[in-house]
Amino acid sequence: NRSPELLSRYLLASIFLLQGKRDMAAVQLRQMLGAGEPESAQAEDLRRVGTLYARMGDIRSAREILRKLEGLSAAVPTAFNRSCYDNVAGEVALAEGNTKQAADMFSAALAVYPRFMSHEGLAHAYQAEQDLSRSAAEWNQVLQAKGEILQDASPADWLTAHLQLARVYRHSGDLAQARDHYQQFLSAWREGNDLPVRRQALRERAHRLGPAVGSGDAPRPAAAAAGPPPGPADVFSSSQPMTR
Repeated sequence: NRSPELLSRYLLASIFLLQGKRDMAAVQLRQMLGAGEPESAQAEDLRRVGTLYARMGDIRSAREILRKLEGLSAAVPTAFNRSCYDNVAGEVALAEGNTKQAADMFSAALAVYPRFMSHEGLAHAYQAEQDLSRSAAEWNQVLQAKGEILQDASPADWLTAHLQLARVYRHSGDLAQARDHYQQFLSAWREGNDLPVRRQALRERAHRLGPAVGSGDAPRPAAAAAGPPPGPADVFSSSQPMTR
């Protein structure tokens, strides 16, 4: 059973993406796929790889994973395998800018096998569509799934849910809630690495909400143009946000 090793590689790939090291993340994903024969790959491992490929903007690789999941779901037609396929299909649709199809696929995944990543995908889809109230509701569902995330995914998924929720509240005009979630995100990483996503969050909070009293964070002033709330690709961007 290679699942623990594959999970470790997935977590490492997630960290590399947060650091803006996409080439190194891609190495880990390729090693995940090369860990065994294609038929031995588990649906969950394929879902993880396909999700990260889509969020990196490597649509071709993500679609290859989707075909593997389609075959696996046909051979072993369980609700779990189907949900893995639907979740990756939703991520691919998001990466291609088809937010309506993405929302449909994530909703289908939730219907057959409810898991936090389907709520996460819906949150991103609604966020991209400027449906801020539904996006906020889905991000709160993600935050409530902390135990599931810490057990089966990357802790960064739970932390970045605070950041995305802060952005949604900021765009909807609920500045008190926005400040609270920015602070929760930043406090968790105050003593950690100075990641690109953390620097971006500091700039957003300082420019659009003003400095937090007693926060101890002192970002350099940076102007930022108003626009739609960032989506999943922006969490992993090391410089310019990716557009959908």
